[in-house]
Amino acid sequence: MVSQMLKWRKERGLREMLEQQFPQELTLAGAGFVYETDKFGNRTMYLRAAMCKNCSELKAALKDFLAYQVYKLDDPSEGTTYSIIMDLTGATLTNYDIDLMMYIVSLLKDYFPVNLDYFLAINFPWILSAAWSLIKRLIPAEKRDAVQFISSDKIFDFVDKENCPDFLGGTCTRPYSYINQEAPTTIEYLTQQKQQPPNSKPISKKRLRDILNLFCDVLPKDHIAKLQVQIENYNEESYNDDTNNNNNSNNNNNNNSEEDLKPTKRQEEKAKTKRVK
Repeated sequence: MVSQMLKWRKERGLREMLEQQFPQELTLAGAGFVYETDKFGNRTMYLRAAMCKNCSELKAALKDFLAYQVYKLDDPSEGTTYSIIMDLTGATLTNYDIDLMMYIVSLLKDYFPVNLDYFLAINFPWILSAAWSLIKRLIPAEKRDAVQFISSDKIFDFVDKENCPDFLGGTCTRPYSYINQEAPTTIEYLTQQKQQPPNSKPISKKRLRDILNLFCDVLPKDHIAKLQVQIENYNEESYNDDTNNNNNSNNNNNNNSEEDLKPTKRQEEKAKTKRVK
């Protein structure tokens, strides 16, 4: 199990990951972040379901972002145990992604299984009862007690008010929502060729607008306006031209490599002379 865990971490490149690899909006929305310690000295990570949108184009980035955050949290040099607090207050059907929830369980169970002290689910909605029945089967029996369901008014049984973020009634002033200026915006991230599968079609402006609409209720208006400008400036034809140029460049490189392997006429003559001798 340990070898599998270490292999996965290496394959994901968690040690080399940087926050600026991910779209700015993940930190701006405060979807998931490491925060102050709880009453038991555990480091904490907060997940906010209402800030996570069910968007297929961003799901891989969100999964990597969560793995990156848990990897930082699991650093043994910072302490021995941690807790994860998931706030489901205000979440709607656009936030419920059973695949993502199962990924989080798998992440903690298979790849970070040792140091988790407890997992809090705050204001868990009845609509997810069936999903929980499915997810519960993935959790080893001896670990199920670590998952606790509470209402938001019970949070101070676990976290001191001065260490708790404001959206749960705390008074901690440490910022959890911010922009990493070195990171791409969601629009830049989705229109960068390196983020797309080889030979894939460019994402359309219409789809970009649909994605932006998903985030309108969780991002500042001035940031939304900035993203709208980026969408209008996005040129799908330019994307196609760049992709074709890259493909042609790769083909030329491959052809050049094949030509380089062929012997020159002079080399062939030398080889014939050696055979005659």
